[in-house]
Amino acid sequence: MMFVTGHGISGSSRIHFLKLPGTTKDRALATPMRTSDIVMAALDSYVENVACS
Repeated sequence: MMFVTGHGISGSSRIHFLKLPGTTKDRALATPMRTSDIVMAALDSYVENVACS
């Protein structure tokens, strides 16, 4: 089971990013991780059951 939780940020593009410990405001697009990338990795994995909400 994978459960993702944490603080995120989004800009005018409305793309949500998960803030990581090394996330900095001056590199706001390069240092966080797009939440959708985490979801896509889970959906593309070999896990049999993936639930997203």
